Amino acid sequence: MFDPPARITLVPELRQAVLPALAALITADHRRRKALVYVRQSSDFRVRTHVEGERMQYALSGYARDLGFGEVEVIDDDQGTSGDGVERPGLDRLLSAVCLAEVGLVLSLEA
Repeated sequence: MFDPPARITLVPELRQAVLPALAALITADHRRRKALVYVRQSSDFRVRTHVEGERMQYALSGYARDLGFGEVEVIDDDQGTSGDGVERPGLDRLLSAVCLAEVGLVLSLEA
């Protein structure tokens, strides 16, 4: 089974190494559903200062397309929201879509 790294750095070498292994696990049934990319920074300060991390998170939508997903939705409603809080509407929307079997892939970094 493919064991993804805890943190994926979006560099060409890793793209070449990870995508084929991940693609082997994804079926046509997965690709018929949408891919979700969950983007979140834990504070307004991080949103303002961690621009590279945010760029890397948004770039995951390209990975989903590379893996053959035609519909890719980015959920970034929770930008600047701490994980300690109970109000995370973006995460709620993601979980709802997963529970309704609308999702074939979820990608996220540092969420």
